[in-house]
Amino acid sequence: MPRTQGYQDYAYDKANGGWKLVRDGGDSEVSTRPNKREMYDWIWAYIYGIQDGKKILTSKLRNYEILPE
Repeated sequence: MPRTQGYQDYAYDKANGGWKLVRDGGDSEVSTRPNKREMYDWIWAYIYGIQDGKKILTSKLRNYEILPE
């Protein structure tokens, strides 16, 4: 059985010599199974993508006057 540790909805799964980022207790796979260093880089890229997505969404909502400045 793979070992899974995580924070909130996300977790990492270590099995078969690689790591994998999963959601919802492993029901949804977020990444492939790269080695440890590649997974570290992948997770940071994922975090930066989420942050950029939030900035873009907030900007668009402000343009439509749904959010205050």
